[in-house]
Amino acid sequence: MISLKQCALYSLGLCLLSAAPAGSVYNSGGIKVTAVKESNEHSKAELPQARFDKTQLDSPKLIYQIKNYVLKANSKNNLTGICANSKDGQHIHVIIDNKPYAAIYNPTYLIKEDSGSHLALSFLSRSHHQSIKHPKAFKLQQIDLGKPTKKFNLKQPYLFYSRPKGIYAGEDVKNILLDFYLVNTRISPYGNKVRVTIDNKHIFTVDKWCPYLIEGLTMGDHTVKLELIDVRNKLITNPLLPVERKFSIQVNP
Repeated sequence: MISLKQCALYSLGLCLLSAAPAGSVYNSGGIKVTAVKESNEHSKAELPQARFDKTQLDSPKLIYQIKNYVLKANSKNNLTGICANSKDGQHIHVIIDNKPYAAIYNPTYLIKEDSGSHLALSFLSRSHHQSIKHPKAFKLQQIDLGKPTKKFNLKQPYLFYSRPKGIYAGEDVKNILLDFYLVNTRISPYGNKVRVTIDNKHIFTVDKWCPYLIEGLTMGDHTVKLELIDVRNKLITNPLLPVERKFSIQVNP
């Protein structure tokens, strides 16, 4: 029988492993992926409200309340100057049904989805698109445009794709941010993980929720697929997983 002291030491070991320094998680075929220590400079930033306003049927919107965070400011942390940065500054990522996000720089988002039920994730983002990863920095909600067509389980595990996205050129191609958002789940060496597939051939798993940098991608189109897997490497499924996205590296956009 394991003693309480042994249990405590084991728990401490897990904590130390989960707090291990960031570093290379994949390096093969010219592609290198590196974990970057998650920054805590916005530990008090909050997104306390994402109110769904459908009083005007032709222009439904999400109206946000933000605390301790300044939209349009330029972020400064360990990724500043390393990866692509929005010239318009800090913003909110709005992801509906795990489709490519909309970056909004004012606290109102006009919803352009078709009628029916949708799952909307909103979270605070730095100017270089690195998400703020703590429980008060996001809102997950169902929005019904017209008559509801389904009921989303807001308590099940979710994995949302954020970056890479769009077109990269110039200095931005050297370090491409890989970032995702977890809701109702954690990842760890002894629990759930995220499986990443780049261009259908570079496959690896990550067990820390932090930003990652991809190096070595060639010019042209690329894909990233994200899957949430359990401790036995079995897929954790929901209506929005797995998710795959295409992006492009160009000499001149």
